[in-house]
Amino acid sequence: MKKTTIWMQMLGFEKNDPDKGAARYLDHIGFKPDSICGLIFHSDFIHYYQGMDEEYPLLQANCAYYGIPRNKERARQDWTNHDLRQLVAELKQQGVGFYAGIMGVYLNDIFHREWLSDNPEVRYMKRDGTQGSMMCLKRMKDGTYYEDFFIQKTVQALVDYDFAGIHLSDAFAPTTFLYKGDYSTDMLEQFLAHTGITPPSAVAATIGDNSAASCDIRWQYLMTDLREDWIRFMGWRWERFYKKLCDAVHAVGKEVWALGMYCTDPFETRYVYGLELHKAFEAGLDCVTANILPTGVSMTVKDGPYFFHRYHMIEPFLRAQIKDGRILNMLGVQDASEEWSVLEHQPVK
Repeated sequence: MKKTTIWMQMLGFEKNDPDKGAARYLDHIGFKPDSICGLIFHSDFIHYYQGMDEEYPLLQANCAYYGIPRNKERARQDWTNHDLRQLVAELKQQGVGFYAGIMGVYLNDIFHREWLSDNPEVRYMKRDGTQGSMMCLKRMKDGTYYEDFFIQKTVQALVDYDFAGIHLSDAFAPTTFLYKGDYSTDMLEQFLAHTGITPPSAVAATIGDNSAASCDIRWQYLMTDLREDWIRFMGWRWERFYKKLCDAVHAVGKEVWALGMYCTDPFETRYVYGLELHKAFEAGLDCVTANILPTGVSMTVKDGPYFFHRYHMIEPFLRAQIKDGRILNMLGVQDASEEWSVLEHQPVK
């Protein structure tokens, strides 16, 4: 049986309504979806979760995608943890589940002091020694795995808000292209421990040093000499991540969804990101939201035959790999933050 989910940011709801905008929104769209994936956006929603004993304001970047000030309907509103919990309850009474959607983007403290600013070791390390956004397979300063911290906080939030589940999307799981990162000492050490490989002395000498020169040596070693081993290792790490997360989330009766499908087909997702989606489903992933959305925003066939392969074969290729795993197709309508709408205009080229 096909089900409908709407992925939307908090700007779609009216906080000042007695039911926090649940009835207003359902009346506006004219039908009742099976669920709503609320784009809470910033992962500090989880990192800074404080429980429900006291009411506290959510971050600006939780109240709107990238913290934008408004869309066409309303200005960004100052939601609290209690407001959001009530919205979830009101929607549930209507038979609509609410999934909390987060991304792993780092915003350089534009709106608030970000958790990653105080825990930079969890940001991915590029070839040139600079850092990007979240890399949730890394270890923290005390040697513990970030994933264990994240899972504990996530389970607490899922239970307290009574979310239907968690949705992991952009820059989170997976994080970034393998050619970009992570080339830190941490990930090299994890790789060597898992594979049992003894690195050449020039590579071993870089351990403990995350300078540009050392990161470049590790990049050359992993992406040139041992690329297949590196990809296989990353596939194993992501499988381990999803296994731990799904086991914990399922234990409290919730689900784990992931964007996951960023590329043309499962092989490209594996080769580019190191994520093997069939392994993620075997680990317990409940649903993949296939990123077919570009078909709605790319209105010119500029890539010739590759256009059809890239966009229109995503689902068939994915289905062949994950068999009976659940797929939700992302069919884009509009995005106030990314400033496109298939109903109103052709995107800027």
